[in-house]
Amino acid sequence: MFYDDNFINRVKDANDIVDIISPYVSLRKSGSNYMGQCPFHNDRSPSFSVSQSRQFFYCFGCHVGGNVFHFLEMYENMDFPEAVEYLAERGGIPLPEDTSQNVKEVQKKRNEAEEMHQIYRETATFYMENLKKPEGKPGLQYFQERGLQPVTIFEFALGYADKSGDSLYRHLKGKGYPDRVLQKSGLFYFDEKSGARDRFWNRVMFPIIDSRKHVIAFGGRVLGEGKPKYLNSPETMIFNKRKHLFAYNLARNQGKHGLILCEGYMDVISLHQAGFKQAVASLGTAFTEEQCKLITRITHNVYLCYDSDFAGTDAAMRAIPMLMENGLTVKIIHLAPCKDPDELIKKYGAEEFQKRLDQAETFYTFQVSNLERDYDLKSAEGKTEFILKVAEYCAEIEDEITRGFYRDYVCERYHVEERAFEKRIREAARRKEQEGRKREDVEIRKNQRESMQPERVDEKSREVLLNWITCYPEIYSQIREYVPLEEYGGESLRSLAGMIYEQAENGKVDVPSILMKIEDEEMRNRVSGILCGNQLVNEDKKSYEKAITDVVRRIGRERYQRELREMSQSKNGDSEKMSSIVKKMQSINLVEIHLN
Repeated sequence: MFYDDNFINRVKDANDIVDIISPYVSLRKSGSNYMGQCPFHNDRSPSFSVSQSRQFFYCFGCHVGGNVFHFLEMYENMDFPEAVEYLAERGGIPLPEDTSQNVKEVQKKRNEAEEMHQIYRETATFYMENLKKPEGKPGLQYFQERGLQPVTIFEFALGYADKSGDSLYRHLKGKGYPDRVLQKSGLFYFDEKSGARDRFWNRVMFPIIDSRKHVIAFGGRVLGEGKPKYLNSPETMIFNKRKHLFAYNLARNQGKHGLILCEGYMDVISLHQAGFKQAVASLGTAFTEEQCKLITRITHNVYLCYDSDFAGTDAAMRAIPMLMENGLTVKIIHLAPCKDPDELIKKYGAEEFQKRLDQAETFYTFQVSNLERDYDLKSAEGKTEFILKVAEYCAEIEDEITRGFYRDYVCERYHVEERAFEKRIREAARRKEQEGRKREDVEIRKNQRESMQPERVDEKSREVLLNWITCYPEIYSQIREYVPLEEYGGESLRSLAGMIYEQAENGKVDVPSILMKIEDEEMRNRVSGILCGNQLVNEDKKSYEKAITDVVRRIGRERYQRELREMSQSKNGDSEKMSSIVKKMQSINLVEIHLN
């Protein structure tokens, strides 16, 4: 690690997690914790819990959790050293000087990333300045012909890479950057014969800026007939195209009520200039899960504004399921007869686009319309097959009012008799129910088989016990005899118990430091859930003691019953040891846990 545990703990202790999260999430006191709407998924009711006493967060909806560093890593897309440095500066703690080899390596990478940010910042400035020069006239003329105003060009830091093919290379070499660094930037091609050439030339340039306002990549559109039409930066140490959206830095404070998701840079820029500041675009790739997560940090609603051609429709159909699986409400903006939003705004103006936005189509009606192209609606057979498929879609809608709305929509649009269509919906719903019943029967039989096994204390009870130890470390000394580490079945739970037991031995459990040791994100989320859930809500001390005592007794009884059973089945059973276990089994019922 870049920083040692002592320094990290100082930084952690200097930054209260509630103070850090509050600017991002509106929190209110709820019992011993704070609650708010989760910034990491479409949270319609507060399910995001922040524990001030134990300094960690957990969402009961999307099941993410962690400490103050993890929150900044997730929300601000920081890496761990960046989160530490940010919080150290906030807490007034100077960064340590460390000369160990490991720290040197990490510091080297850290410096390389910072140098890369400087190169990209310098490059963006260079391209912007080119627009003001005589050789930059083609680029400026292109933007002017596309209707962009000077303030828009400045806002998006647009620029121009000239025709020379090496002007950026010469510029950065003049700034003192060596080839070994420039080779890693992705801004140049290097070969032994011709040396270095600029990756971008004779192109208007669109900088890609992350949420922390760092220029991390570029998109370039060729002027004239060159190929490819659009050229994007390759992935580098500071850029992963799956994890970013074009104009996200500008839209994040504007899209609370809904983001407009487009395909191209110019579509986004035109929308922003027209007043629709909530527009973003994916970076020349299929829409990704990581980009979807970015959107859920801002809004519950997405308006898809993809091109109206077949390619755009297919792209929308691929993006919609991913958006909906992440809890987002999706609507589709119709652009016909225009191909894209840029063309629509130029032809008909911002008022017309606002009208299209207000009339955006729901996913269901879009799905039905899109399905038309797969069937011959002019033939009886084709239309029948089409209506049967639509009935299956309608049967998937559980809310009766919503289903009735779409039933009426289909009947009116496709001239279908209402009773006949309703019958098809019921048949599709019955088939769905029968399939669900079959799955349910399989599950019931599985549960019946499991219920015939010897009764055991489930893993949840052990998780609850670990949670209580983090709240009341004094109970550790009272239970360790009855619930040793071996009593925590799975490897991951036993590992967690080991960390908690080790700290409880010293009389205090530091949850954030435990979470810090868990590198696997899925495991960290699970542990956060364990340590946040199943808390006692009754403030009566006796009730706490009774509940903890009950769990310890049940785990202890199961342990001694198992040991007794194993010994009785052994040919070399020791009667004296069996007698000792019986006594322990009897004594476990007398155990009483007391809180200070």
